[in-house]
Amino acid sequence: MKLLFIITILITTFAINVNAGNFEEPRYAGQNTFENRFKSTSKDMLHSIREVSPSSVCMVNNKALDSEQEAFKIGNDTYYGCCKMCSKKFAKDDSKRYAIDPVSGVKINKANAILGADSKNNVHYFENRENLNRHIVSDKDTQMDE
Repeated sequence: MKLLFIITILITTFAINVNAGNFEEPRYAGQNTFENRFKSTSKDMLHSIREVSPSSVCMVNNKALDSEQEAFKIGNDTYYGCCKMCSKKFAKDDSKRYAIDPVSGVKINKANAILGADSKNNVHYFENRENLNRHIVSDKDTQMDE
């Protein structure tokens, strides 16, 4: 009997919360709602892409950071990582050293790439500055069409 009473209270509490609308609506224009949080796409994040220095990027996590990162060499190439573990990962796993240029689709060595970061500090690797600029322009054009 006690179990039935507890279950009834739990169901009632849940029903009251759902029906009471405890899911707040935005208080001002542009405020994120539950639905809006999932509407952004990777295309939205790229609208504010900017060129970044390789020394400010962890090339394992592909994140732009506020400080200079630890440099390490593999052969003649210099890579950057946020910690000693990153250099170990690069030494063990060749695939960590390469990325795909989002404009040309070409596989490139991260050590030789032009780097761009989006508004979430996700890093994108380009085989040349022209591709970075082309990517920025195409994203601005897309934004204007919306």
